[in-house]
Amino acid sequence: MVVFPFAGFLTAFQFLTSAAAVWLLGKAGYMTVEPLKWDTVRAFLPAVILYYVSIFSKTKGLEYANVDTFIVFRSACPIAVAVIEVSLDYIVH
Repeated sequence: MVVFPFAGFLTAFQFLTSAAAVWLLGKAGYMTVEPLKWDTVRAFLPAVILYYVSIFSKTKGLEYANVDTFIVFRSACPIAVAVIEVSLDYIVH
């Protein structure tokens, strides 16, 4: 992030590079790649958007915080998720 501080472009470029690699491996016959169908794309689009936002926010976090702080924050996230999950389970049941 110090050398290339454009988190949105960097994240999109990483996604496009991964998609291109899968496409090329499929064309070369090293793997089987199913063609995209609009119904499948529409079904997975919310998950893809949330994943992109997650990666983008992590990249932006690294832009403003050092790596140690980022690692501590990421390590503490499962604790918060567990507390929220137990709370919601208690409310529902």
